[in-house]
Amino acid sequence: RVDLRRQDIEVLPGLDEDVLRVMRYLPGTATNGVSARANVRGGRDNEIAMYFDGVPLFEPFHFKDYQALLGVLDPGAIGRLDFYSGVFPARFGDRLSGVLDLEPRRSESEGDHHEIGLSLLYAHALSVGEREWRDQSVQWLVSLRHSVVEPALKNLGRSGVEPDFLDGLGRVELQTRTRGRLEAGFLVLNDGLEARTSGESERTVSRYRDGTGWLGWQATSEGGTALRLRI
Repeated sequence: RVDLRRQDIEVLPGLDEDVLRVMRYLPGTATNGVSARANVRGGRDNEIAMYFDGVPLFEPFHFKDYQALLGVLDPGAIGRLDFYSGVFPARFGDRLSGVLDLEPRRSESEGDHHEIGLSLLYAHALSVGEREWRDQSVQWLVSLRHSVVEPALKNLGRSGVEPDFLDGLGRVELQTRTRGRLEAGFLVLNDGLEARTSGESERTVSRYRDGTGWLGWQATSEGGTALRLRI
């Protein structure tokens, strides 16, 4: 098992704002250098189970049919990452090679945080915070990223390829008085790609739109035993 916190992830070079690329730095894994997909050595790239907030993610990549160039999760929205290779807990179920378990960022230890930014890949916004409401704690996490690659390519005179990609994450958590916790979240992806040859003799258009939503409840006894349900 490898355990990384958000601060550990932020100092790794070459992630390109893609937390799933952290797997190339983990023992026993391999990548082709282009794709955000990874595999445990000796296994296939579809044999690693990925979870976020306890919810399984299926193909969480931009442009899945074009080597899955980017993952859909902002590293700034991740609080902790656990990676298991070879042997992992039975609760993760039905994959063979390994498990990547991602936990959302929370404001409990760091306080509220808000940011907006612009890079060669994305224009992005992120907000994480906590407020008291009727003697209960409400936490939120919101992340939105939209590509800026297409205008950059046009400024460089490369109009034959027009990529457009967006991903969004929203999560709300309510701490109840009875040692309980209610959670709700969603994750969306919207991709478009149009490419043409220089003579306009060939043209391809691809569209991807994915959405994942979940509801959760957790109760903890005085002895520390927790019961957790996910829909």
